[in-house]
Amino acid sequence: MKENTRTNPRRGAGTRDLRRLVAAAMLAALSIVLGKFAAINITNDIRLSFENLPLIFASVTLGPLWGMGVGIAADLLGCVLRGYSPIPLVTVAQALIGLIPGLLTRFVFRRTTAPTVAISAAITHIVCSMFFKTYALCAWYGQPFLARFPWRVLTYVIIGAIEAYLCATLLRVGAIRREFGLPERSGSEKKTVHAQKKKRGKNDDSGDLFAPRKKKSRRERMKTNRKNSKRVRRAARKGGAR
Repeated sequence: MKENTRTNPRRGAGTRDLRRLVAAAMLAALSIVLGKFAAINITNDIRLSFENLPLIFASVTLGPLWGMGVGIAADLLGCVLRGYSPIPLVTVAQALIGLIPGLLTRFVFRRTTAPTVAISAAITHIVCSMFFKTYALCAWYGQPFLARFPWRVLTYVIIGAIEAYLCATLLRVGAIRREFGLPERSGSEKKTVHAQKKKRGKNDDSGDLFAPRKKKSRRERMKTNRKNSKRVRRAARKGGAR
């Protein structure tokens, strides 16, 4: 006999933790692929990679500690798979990239909406990617900070903007918010969707992908069936004529 997770809170908590662990492992694997195998090296100082996107997403959806764990695991395992030794300060920077967005959205902004996630991602890239990670790389390779810093700023202005936009876009999807247990869209976002629906028509839900579908009446269903049968007969006649 199956135990109901609603009546058995321990089983429900265990299931949630298992789902979080699976999601964290998938995001760490995605970060490894994006950072270690799909990165584009233009010059020694310019490297286009979206390895931080899964870390930021993990931080704001699973929590800051989960995001930090994903960042550490992705950096260490990625270095092992590529066959070079990890840089300790870069690992710390990756951990902070996984930690800071969740802290900002949960304890500073106190909401996980598209704008707050975009702002948190931008702040994280400024602090960690532009300054801390640049310092870590320069200290490890013995390079002057100012020689690498301008190129890193230019790179992460572009990458940070794209990652912030992608994170914000993903968190507008109702299915993702429900899957990770996030609250529904804010009132301002709902008003925007409502205004768009009002322009198209009161009963038009085409702008909301997850709006409940309204049941058709029997007459409407019969009319739809007749149209479909006519299309099938027409297609059969055309096929026979050929």
